[in-house]
Amino acid sequence: MAQDHDSADEVIAKLKNLNIQATDRAKSINNVNDFPNESIGMIAISGEDSNFCRITAVNMTCAMMFGYSKTELINRKLNILIPNIWS
Repeated sequence: MAQDHDSADEVIAKLKNLNIQATDRAKSINNVNDFPNESIGMIAISGEDSNFCRITAVNMTCAMMFGYSKTELINRKLNILIPNIWS
């Protein structure tokens, strides 16, 4: 049983490392044009008063995660993806 626990800890450590790498990669992307090439889900929203919380860019990974096409998400309010309490 100790061996199973060690294996589980090893898997968790690897997943945490992958998550940290993906997060670091996402932080380094400064251009919306880089979105399509990313393997992690990415979304950009507007902060302008006239379009506040409208989706301005999304990559295919993100669209697939939520079950939409990219065109269905562009220019929609963010609350299509998350509960109103958070948007």
